[in-house]
Amino acid sequence: IAGQADATVGQLSPIYDGLMHRFDDGNLFDSAGNLEQIGHRGPAWRHVVMSRRGYVDPALGVGDVSPATLNPSVPTLFGNPFRAADEGNLVPLGEMQVAGAESSLLRSHPFSPGANGAWGALANLAGGTISGDDNNDDVLDDAGEADQGDDLLLFNATTGLPVPATDNLSTAVGAPAAATRVPLFSAGDRDPGIDAERNSALRYGPITRLSNLVTTRSNVYAVWITVGYFEVSPADDFNVPAVSARFNNNRELFDRVYPDGYQLGAELGIDTGEAQRFRSFYILDRTLPVGFRPGDDTNVSDTILLERRIE
Repeated sequence: IAGQADATVGQLSPIYDGLMHRFDDGNLFDSAGNLEQIGHRGPAWRHVVMSRRGYVDPALGVGDVSPATLNPSVPTLFGNPFRAADEGNLVPLGEMQVAGAESSLLRSHPFSPGANGAWGALANLAGGTISGDDNNDDVLDDAGEADQGDDLLLFNATTGLPVPATDNLSTAVGAPAAATRVPLFSAGDRDPGIDAERNSALRYGPITRLSNLVTTRSNVYAVWITVGYFEVSPADDFNVPAVSARFNNNRELFDRVYPDGYQLGAELGIDTGEAQRFRSFYILDRTLPVGFRPGDDTNVSDTILLERRIE
């Protein structure tokens, strides 16, 4: 998902807004300021950007979401893309490695909830009532309000350790050893009707619905093809006892091994060191709409974004 910078809200993504039924990373209001639609619970886009970067630079303040700023130790803006849980080590630098679920959609939120497991600024804790609607979506203590208040603890996404307090985090509460990590795509609402602390279905609602809308697979593939030349001869006759005995007299197994009635021999030129193999490299985009009919090429070649033939 792509994002863009905005002087008012910082980082926003129209695509993410569409997935979460939000408007500019909040919810949709009319010209009079009346709420028209309550968006889905979950993190703000700026937190998704921070997590996908895979690093947090405390020198840049509460969170590094600037599209023009790089961490000198990580030569990319996408140091921790969303991928399978066993692919966190497929990186060129050791400091970019991410363990287990921290590389998947089940990764931790870059911030830790503050007092009473709550997000955002807690303006009033008297009598157990939490007030503070920092992103003005008429939902108290939404996870999208993380980093809006001063009750949060920021974590380095690579090391998993709390980031040293800066001016923005000087009043962060909770000792690092007691800090609570929660999934990035989780809800932390404390409104009575949608209290995620009391119901796991509400807590994990965001990731449940996202699994039906997005994927960690891009459907863009890198393909290597290597072609070699081999001697081909007719397969042995199954009716010969010695041949059928090799297949336990199972004709179906024989036909599976030699479906066309031929068997491969030695590669041409292998005995003289003159074997030739031809290679090609392609990048295919399966998201492009093309036709498919068995035996007919139609326009499937439109999926080829890059083609290189190496002889």
